Amino acid sequence: TLLIDLQGEHADKLKYYPMDKTYTGPLDDIIHFALHAKSVGVPMYIDNELVYGYMLTRGEFNTVSEEVVAWHEYYAEVLLPEMKQLPKSVHLKDRAPAPSKLGFDEVYMISLVRRPERRNRMMALFDMMGIDVKVFDAVDGKLLNDVKLKELNVKQLEGYEDPYLMRALKL
Repeated sequence: TLLIDLQGEHADKLKYYPMDKTYTGPLDDIIHFALHAKSVGVPMYIDNELVYGYMLTRGEFNTVSEEVVAWHEYYAEVLLPEMKQLPKSVHLKDRAPAPSKLGFDEVYMISLVRRPERRNRMMALFDMMGIDVKVFDAVDGKLLNDVKLKELNVKQLEGYEDPYLMRALKL
């Protein structure tokens, strides 16, 4: 995200085009804008402390489908755990794909009930990608005790050893 003071001394000289013909690096509008700002004397600063927005980087895509997959990956990276979803522009239509099981009989997500922020994040991602998912509540290890294990009829597998500690598991 670029924040520009349009009241500044040289703001009326800022432009994207024509691009600097002497520049031989990647074709990128932000780079060209920054070079032009420098050439007309407009200082630019980087702020790594505050989040103003998200900037998508261009990649090498052969198809629109590849670009959509890259967007989904990017979205998953920036989607913060406390956010249900990124804010949507009122100027864009919601174009979620039709729900799909991706060729499987079912797609499952096992999620802890006590972690609704994780569940909401994953559901937002599944919705964005059009994945039809069944949600199951995970068994919460913090709530297990001997009484609960007996109630669930959970028994330790006879002869099983923890492969890392080389000992029987404790219930």
